[in-house]
Amino acid sequence: MKSPRSTLLLLATVASQLGACALVSRGETLQVRYYTLDDRGAEHAGGAKSELALRLGRIDASGGLGEQIAVRKGSHEISYREDQRWTERPAQFVRRELERALFSERGLTRSYSGHTPQMEVELIELELVETDKQTQARVRMTAQIRDDRRSLCHDNFEAQLPVETDPRADMEKSVAALSSALHRTVEQVASRAVECLAASAKEASASSSRGASKARESREPEQPADSSSLANAEQ
Repeated sequence: MKSPRSTLLLLATVASQLGACALVSRGETLQVRYYTLDDRGAEHAGGAKSELALRLGRIDASGGLGEQIAVRKGSHEISYREDQRWTERPAQFVRRELERALFSERGLTRSYSGHTPQMEVELIELELVETDKQTQARVRMTAQIRDDRRSLCHDNFEAQLPVETDPRADMEKSVAALSSALHRTVEQVASRAVECLAASAKEASASSSRGASKARESREPEQPADSSSLANAEQ
């Protein structure tokens, strides 16, 4: 018959072995894989220099968008994959895409201070949308351009692309679809920014011309009355 001490030692040994197995098993299931949205192989042509200037302000992401890849399974259900993550926070991908689209491709002058209009962007969705029929890669964001006095434009943008294969079986294609959706959304933002800045510059130029014209009129002296007109008036 075993003593109580031997029994306790045996139980402690079994417990430690079970704990070790659990740690190994847990480590095996949580092999994290990291993905990037940067398209390293793409070539982007530089655009002609523009007279329009813009300051790139805050680029934020909604609270749930972090390094874990988001998957939406219904109108009210969203999950985050512990074992599939982005190499950095999504807002950083958005900032680099905006810098490329605005300043490299469209040639806007980048300003860091002064009274230049400022753009602020919020990434609302960057997720795989799973349905019974097909998985979609969806990106949504809002962008606002404002000056010192008012908002010049405030718009919503979205792109959604199909994922042709099972995202679990081929995550590379899912990430490629998300990268393309992000690129398309940023292109929409950049094109709208150029339109907004051009309209604001045109309005400012017209207002300046009207102001200069009124200033010239106020400085012009009154012309003396014609002598013939005075003679006719006396008669």
